[in-house]
Amino acid sequence: MLQKDSKNKMKNPRILFCGSTIESLHCLEKLNQKFDVQGVLTKPASRKTRRGEKTKNEIHQFADANNIPVFTAKNKSDVDINLPEIKSLDFDLCIVVSFGVIMSMDFINLFKNGCWNIHFSRLPANKGPAPVERSLLNNENHFGYSIFQLDKGCDTGATLYVSEPMEFNWKVSVSQIRMQIIEAATEKLIEIIESGKNIELTPQVGVSSHAGFLSKEDFQILASDDFNGMLSKIRLEKAWFLIDGVMVKIISIKDIIMNEVAVDSPYVNNRGEIFVENQTIVLDEIVPQSKSLVKAKTWFGNKKDKSLI
Repeated sequence: MLQKDSKNKMKNPRILFCGSTIESLHCLEKLNQKFDVQGVLTKPASRKTRRGEKTKNEIHQFADANNIPVFTAKNKSDVDINLPEIKSLDFDLCIVVSFGVIMSMDFINLFKNGCWNIHFSRLPANKGPAPVERSLLNNENHFGYSIFQLDKGCDTGATLYVSEPMEFNWKVSVSQIRMQIIEAATEKLIEIIESGKNIELTPQVGVSSHAGFLSKEDFQILASDDFNGMLSKIRLEKAWFLIDGVMVKIISIKDIIMNEVAVDSPYVNNRGEIFVENQTIVLDEIVPQSKSLVKAKTWFGNKKDKSLI
């Protein structure tokens, strides 16, 4: 339940924001424009510069620039170490977006108005860390998001809101899908907070599934893949295939062309075009193993047609 003042309008909640990704940053920026974000919990600095110095992530940098206190944690134990100080700041509401840590109930219970998570699927489908990625690999074109109250499980809490299905065409990559989802979810989140209405929590209903982390092998394009399977892997932005024992990473594609005649088995021609079924995937930029970024047409120009393995 959201706290209200005597005029039945929701008070400006003191918010602790938890997140560590570029999608998290979008949500944090919008929330900070509207409300009183008084603290940020994010992952500690890990990326190193050429000098070997660790750099703070985008969330940490934004908080510093806006004079927002920052707590860092890489796991549940680290979060709990910060509990006394977080409790002393008397937060009303906690918002979690792509933080990657299952919180303890001691943490969750600190917040008067709740501890809400934005998840990139229509729960209970695709619980876990990679819902959009798994949807693409499964050749699904129905995406969405859920706003739910955290509990002790992994994405098992009762929901405040579950979106309608969102559809994207083949040109929209995984990072673009995630950004469009967080834009819509953030807008809905702000609407919920601003409404000042009592929040009704609804137990999750439907078939539950889990979207675990992807491995390198999940991104490999194989001769056994059909056209939709190949295209889904390419949209994951980490697709790769083997040609003469050389690993080739796909950076971008130019076009998809439908052919009158289907091929018996997938192959790549000397223009950097993948033929599969009755479709041609026209590659644009690639990174061959141990090489720099290059146009696919240039790299494949002196090669014969090669079958995918």
